[in-house]
This record gives sequence, structure tokens and C-alpha cells, in this order.
Amino acid sequence: MRWLFLSLLILYLWFTPGQPLLPTFSSTPTLEGIEAGLLRIASLVLLALAASLLLQTTPREPLLAALYRLLTPLGWMGIKTERLAVRIALTLDAVTQTQHLLSERMRHEHASGSRNPITRIGAVSAGLFQEVIARAERAPCTTLSITEGERPPPAQWLIPFALCGTLWLLG
Repeated sequence: MRWLFLSLLILYLWFTPGQPLLPTFSSTPTLEGIEAGLLRIASLVLLALAASLLLQTTPREPLLAALYRLLTPLGWMGIKTERLAVRIALTLDAVTQTQHLLSERMRHEHASGSRNPITRIGAVSAGLFQEVIARAERAPCTTLSITEGERPPPAQWLIPFALCGTLWLLG
């Protein structure tokens, strides 16, 4: 995430037109670029935190039922919503497992004492890739069932609309 944030900030700094920070140079970062870059980075941080919170607080079955219910309108366009909901749920589960593997690999590589960051990144990436492939080959087939679940009360549908209205008024 650090590299993504850094690249976004650099792109917005130098490629957003506006008032230059250093007026004596023709190609310098702009104040508007700083504002736009930091806004995009803050948005991504909030999205990542919200997704992490959702995954940590919601069990798989209710999450799968909610995804299925949210994707139901796509069925009108011929998309198989059951398959899409299951694939999203499995992907989210795999991301959580891969995060744990990554933290283990990073601890292991840090303990080995390699000083060169490029060597460390390569070793962590290669080890993580091999471990993910090995676990995928050993993983047993699982059956997921989608329960219809309860419909949310009508008052809960006002929350997204209130949030969208608030963001529209602020933006």
C-alpha cells in the first residue's frame, strides 16, 4: 500500500495543474496536486479500513448472503449472481489468508538478517508465491451454501442514501 500511495502522490503532485510550490521552476509540484493526492490517498485508506473491518466483524455466511442480495439486480443482465457472490467471498477469504502468510514471511525474512531491501522483497515475494500455490494445491474442495437471509428493514436503506446525500453536500 505504501508504494501505491507514494505513486499516487507523485502523479498528483507533478501532473495536476495549478499554483506551483516553487515558482522559479517550470515543472514543480502544485498545491492543488498536494490536495488532490492526499484526498485520494485518504479515500483509499478509508476504503481499506472499512473492508478490513467488514471482513473481521462479519462471518462468512451472512457476508455471502449480503453479497448475493446486493448482486441480485445483475441477474437481470444475465450474470449468474450465485457464482459471482461465491467467487467474491472466496477471494476475500483468500486475501485474509494471504495477509497472514505475508506477515509470517516478512517476520521470517527480517529474522534472517538480509540487509539489501531488493533481495528481501524478492525473497518474500518468491516464498509467498510458492506457499500460496502449495496451499492451493492442498486445499480441499468446500461446499458453500447461500442462505436467503432476512431482508433488511426499510429504515436501513435510508443509511446509504443519507451517506450519499452527505457526501454530495460536502463535495
